[in-house]
Amino acid sequence: MIPSLTPEYLQNRLRTSGALPDGSVTAILPGDMGDDLIRFDALFSPDTPPTVPLSYIIKTNTDGFPKASCEFAFYANIAPRIVKLVSSPTYDAHLDEESGNSFILQADLSNTHSFAVTSDREPTVEGLGAVVDQIASIHATCWDQPFIQDDTYTTKRNDICDMAQAGDPADLWATTERTATEHLERMFKIAPDLPADLLPACRAAIEAWPSIIENRYCAPNLTLIHADLHPWNIFVPNEGSGPPLIFDWELLSRGIGVYDVSYLIIRCRLNPEERHSFEEALIPRYHTQLCECGVDGYSL
Repeated sequence: MIPSLTPEYLQNRLRTSGALPDGSVTAILPGDMGDDLIRFDALFSPDTPPTVPLSYIIKTNTDGFPKASCEFAFYANIAPRIVKLVSSPTYDAHLDEESGNSFILQADLSNTHSFAVTSDREPTVEGLGAVVDQIASIHATCWDQPFIQDDTYTTKRNDICDMAQAGDPADLWATTERTATEHLERMFKIAPDLPADLLPACRAAIEAWPSIIENRYCAPNLTLIHADLHPWNIFVPNEGSGPPLIFDWELLSRGIGVYDVSYLIIRCRLNPEERHSFEEALIPRYHTQLCECGVDGYSL
């Protein structure tokens, strides 16, 4: 499934995408190889524009349908619909119909970008606000579009994030039961800052979730959500200005857009007072951005 990494292959993909208007690829320099990531550098002729990336990755997804299909679908079908750059520059995306596995070819940003939150970069309202602007533009592009009903976005992945998916109601109930009975206690064991006396309340909330949300999942104002939008799935530039770039789209699902915003805030592990102030700033910002991107009839 993975293409032969030749100068001809890379040059063709860069030329087709418009990233290499002049010049040519003269050599491929192999780099690190992981289980699902291949890094490599490229050498170019002197007449190549300085804006052409020198480092690349090929990311493979061998999880089959629907995870590999979702990642392929985002880069091949969704990202091209969005006017601005919201993810890493992508030059090839391929889905093997027989195996259900996929790969993507992208610029390697690891030397110029880092995660949105690190030990040296605390979460800020403005920093997360830039992420909210990006995810809102993606949501607005997909808002109530017929293609979001495709099986790719509504088939369960056997992941806790399935609770955010507007798919088959039976899958929602099954996911909720599995989370409450199999996963919840394990979460409390690996998160020592969670008081054990909260376990019964968390289990009750999870078990109540389907009856609360089921009808909402059948209503309008749905979109495609990332479903795992934590700060370590977001790259921001190390120096200078530039938009945050969101990656790891294998859980792409039909759902309620503001879920991504709430999930992002929660995963920053803020204290209750900070979280409240972030919510007060970011949720209205998300709504404003949706409206500016053309979403109508969706109240705050």
